[in-house]
Amino acid sequence: CICHLEIVPYKMRETSFAVLIPINPAPPFSYHSSHNISPPPHKTTTMATNWATELFGPKILTKPKTTGLPTESRFGGKSSKKLVALYFSASWCPPCKGFSPMLLDFYNSCKDDLDIVFISSDRDEKSFSDYYQKLMPFLATMPAFNSEEARQQHIKMADTFQIKGIPTVIVLDAKTGNFV
Repeated sequence: CICHLEIVPYKMRETSFAVLIPINPAPPFSYHSSHNISPPPHKTTTMATNWATELFGPKILTKPKTTGLPTESRFGGKSSKKLVALYFSASWCPPCKGFSPMLLDFYNSCKDDLDIVFISSDRDEKSFSDYYQKLMPFLATMPAFNSEEARQQHIKMADTFQIKGIPTVIVLDAKTGNFV
């Protein structure tokens, strides 16, 4: 399976850069809900803390094998970041392994304006930790294998953004949670 990318120009402040969007991603998540109900539209809330906590859950990880920190503390009104990119990926996915280094280069070129949140489809702690620690200075949601609550949060995100495969990157406004 080859990952094709669409390069979309984007301008932030005085810096222009390209957003890499995978096309023809890998097969769907194994934990994705199997019912045929249309996903709900992305909800917009008025406060940054509300959208981030609602989307990611109460905790966000800054490194593997930790209990995380409160989502509100990272995505509160004081954040200087302009964008939040949601990166749906997994260590077992060959297209993801090819795309992650490109995303890391992109992140390093604009990390003052961008947070990336890794949303893992890994099935165990070792796979998740090795992939996250080796390649990603990003934030991460609690992995779906961690608890039923984390699994349901992942299903909700996949349904909300109509994720059909990985790798997938969704870009949101950091203050409002709206699509960019």
